[in-house]
Amino acid sequence: MTFPSALSTVPPQTHPAPHWLLLASANDPRTHAFATALQQQQPNSHLTIHDWQQAKLPLATLSEAGLGQLHIRVESASHDLETVRQLSRLGTARAQQQGFAPVPETTLAALQDGAYLPAACYYHGVGERLQQWQQQLQDHGIEHQWMNRPEHIQAVSDKLRCHQQMADAGIAVAEARYDIHTAEQLWQLLQQPGWQRVFVKPRFGAAAAGILALAQLRPDLWRGQTTLHQHQGQWVNSLRPQLLREQADINAVVEQLLLSGIVVEKWLPKLKYRQLESDCRLLVIGGEIRLGVLRCSHSPITNLHLLNQRHPLESLWPLVPAAAISALHEDMAKLAQLFPHSTQLAVDVAFHQYQRRHRVLEVNAFGDFLQRVEYQGMNSYQLQLQHYLQLQLPSQPQMQPHQPL
Repeated sequence: MTFPSALSTVPPQTHPAPHWLLLASANDPRTHAFATALQQQQPNSHLTIHDWQQAKLPLATLSEAGLGQLHIRVESASHDLETVRQLSRLGTARAQQQGFAPVPETTLAALQDGAYLPAACYYHGVGERLQQWQQQLQDHGIEHQWMNRPEHIQAVSDKLRCHQQMADAGIAVAEARYDIHTAEQLWQLLQQPGWQRVFVKPRFGAAAAGILALAQLRPDLWRGQTTLHQHQGQWVNSLRPQLLREQADINAVVEQLLLSGIVVEKWLPKLKYRQLESDCRLLVIGGEIRLGVLRCSHSPITNLHLLNQRHPLESLWPLVPAAAISALHEDMAKLAQLFPHSTQLAVDVAFHQYQRRHRVLEVNAFGDFLQRVEYQGMNSYQLQLQHYLQLQLPSQPQMQPHQPL
């Protein structure tokens, strides 16, 4: 799909029209949102949308004479079920090489919205498809610039790898264990001092799929909260976290998560806002916090699509000392240095209820689609494009520079 120029303010023979390639699902709302933002920020550009299911890029279109340098943005592939199936099959061989079990074909065939899918094969399929596209661009000598580089997308989408990188860079993260490979090892960990309460996260998970908040209250008393439950013989994600008290029920969830590996983080007592557990989703552009939303829940799992409450990010700042806010900004700058070729990073951050110090919970490659949140009249995609275009195309007319939050 190609969107032609809506308005040309510069003669094409002087400045070729910028050409954009959006790697996305055409029916994803993010695709329309980005196309709209691009038309507003750079109205003389051409946009080509290429679907994740298509292995071969439209190289003739991308090489079209009269167009300027190619700029590429990658959106999530998870919106379309058939795309998830195809990429999971594509990544199976590489996942197996890494020691992960393949997803049974019967599971892929029965995949429905809301179903839980161990994501190692899908993760490696995304990487495989991105590598295919990179190779085609290189083989055809097409000059291009990524708005979000594939290697950074893969790095932050692997929670274990991303957590390690952040810890090594001195960024404040929750203490974590990467060496839990069986349910028995998890129960042994809960016997250790300071580890009676943990978060268990799927290594390649997103959108709270499969997350488990687990506490051992007494030697014979456990409490688990998770988005997973079984429905008609399939594991599905619920919009309301399920409460588990039986060890056998908890083990069943853990065994599902272990199929693609887990990261176990020490429990962080989150800052309370209006008596609710809270954390925030931050949009970091160029190392600065540009947008955000405060997420609040009765449970430790605060993702907004789980019917939780949202509040303005500004509600958070009076609750934490100035030094803690400064430390947060410093860590966001460090994150940008870790991933310098990603225009944006969507970062989940929580402040400790008692210490009032922050911890980075995770970084999301595609968590930037923040709706109903604006800064100086600009949404998340407009802000990203403004920053990117200022760096890549300084000769193009731009809006006034921003002030960081």
